[in-house]
Amino acid sequence: MKVSFKDTFKQNKINTYYSLLLENENQMAQRNNASLFDKIGCKPTQADNIKFLEMAVFPISYV
Repeated sequence: MKVSFKDTFKQNKINTYYSLLLENENQMAQRNNASLFDKIGCKPTQADNIKFLEMAVFPISYV
């Protein structure tokens, strides 16, 4: 995603940056209709393929 910031001191100065959105893991699970689990070291192949791809490839698709 791109975010633009307007410099309030230099009225015409706008800087655009690439950015990422971070969200709480509970919110991410709820948004994806998924569940959290406490297994450390879980491999992507052990997760539900569709849910994993939704989380990994489309993290901001519902914004």
